[in-house]
Amino acid sequence: MSTETFPGSPEPSEQDIKLQEKISKNLLWFGIFSIIMLFAGITSGYLVAKDSSYWVDFTLPTYFMWSCAAVITSSGLLYLATVLIKKNNRFAATTMVGISLILGMTFGLTQLNGFLEMSGQGKAIRANIVNLQGRYGEHFMLIKDGKEITFDGVDYFLQGEQLNDEQLVELKTFLKQFLNIKTEEARNIVDYGKYILEYKGQPITYLNDRLELEDLSLSPDQKTKLYHFSEAIISGRGDFYMIGEYGKDFTVKYKGEPLEYTNRKFYRNGQQISPLMSSDLSGAPNRTSQFVLAFVVVHGAHWLAGIIVLIVLLVNTLRNKYSSTNFTGLKVGSIYWHFLGILWLYLYAFLNFIH
Repeated sequence: MSTETFPGSPEPSEQDIKLQEKISKNLLWFGIFSIIMLFAGITSGYLVAKDSSYWVDFTLPTYFMWSCAAVITSSGLLYLATVLIKKNNRFAATTMVGISLILGMTFGLTQLNGFLEMSGQGKAIRANIVNLQGRYGEHFMLIKDGKEITFDGVDYFLQGEQLNDEQLVELKTFLKQFLNIKTEEARNIVDYGKYILEYKGQPITYLNDRLELEDLSLSPDQKTKLYHFSEAIISGRGDFYMIGEYGKDFTVKYKGEPLEYTNRKFYRNGQQISPLMSSDLSGAPNRTSQFVLAFVVVHGAHWLAGIIVLIVLLVNTLRNKYSSTNFTGLKVGSIYWHFLGILWLYLYAFLNFIH
């Protein structure tokens, strides 16, 4: 039985209000306990996986920090709304709930932007740690003016000299011409001859708008590999699916121990990792991103419920359904939103501490 009242309706008794508040809070605490157990399970899985396999440490997007600011402020304003409604200041309480709702939506937007930023940096859900399809020298490499361009995992070199920014731009501009190679033949390739592609040590010729290897057109599989090769250099993926500098933007760990990465080789405790470990790493997925996604998506589902709660609270305050003696809905809804804020702050602190 609801104890909220409409304008002009009789106020419920104090006993009815207390009964409704008790029932509502019991249901809320049961829901909160269920959510806590769910996240405890995901957190435990995170810790177990982190210490039992290959793992990636990386810095969380700044957007997640803005999420913290938005949810803290929103929660504070909702608390203030409760204080104001106790004083029968309904206009100010309504304003606080409205701003809280806007900040709650901002929280969701920053969460979405944070994960999109992660994905754009190569910290994607289904990606491997090591770049299997576009690694320089794996299948293709480049020849410039008859000399090999080499790659040490970080920078590109020509006869021992690192390519400068202008040369890198020129190289990437050349490779952009192959980004449609999967769907159509190469046409009007500029500077082919100044730059030449090699496939497994064999030069690829360019004749009549067609790339040929030993007088045969490139196969669909080779074209796909060439696309990934070009895209990896253009985007700066290097040997990793993630974009950035190893040791600064991300680090690979094995059973909790960071691996060193030098001259395109991995080392553990000063020793190069075994071929078996290297093979395992080549097929290892970026499980860090998968778990972060799980945290964000599951919390996002509860956030969506929280937004619905805030909308209901705003509608009710606009309709003057709460008074200084009867504001159970506002109190219970606020507790749920405060809990979601605390839960996100815990998740953010946990992820930062782990990384």
